[in-house]
Amino acid sequence: MSQPLHFGDYGGLPLKIVWALLDLIAIVVLGSGVYLWLGRRTRPIEQRLAEVMSGGDAAGLPEAARTPSAS
Repeated sequence: MSQPLHFGDYGGLPLKIVWALLDLIAIVVLGSGVYLWLGRRTRPIEQRLAEVMSGGDAAGLPEAARTPSAS
């Protein structure tokens, strides 16, 4: 009963194509994440400190969220 599932024959060629596309998408997402992570880590420490000290959008917050409100 489980022979087609065990040997990868379940669903035929269309299902294999779907799995291949999903695998490629996962590889691209993983690769882009690693690329961004390595790019963030290779910046000089002085540049990162200057960005944080100047209040730049290093945190990814909008300008309104970074400035204190006058309430």
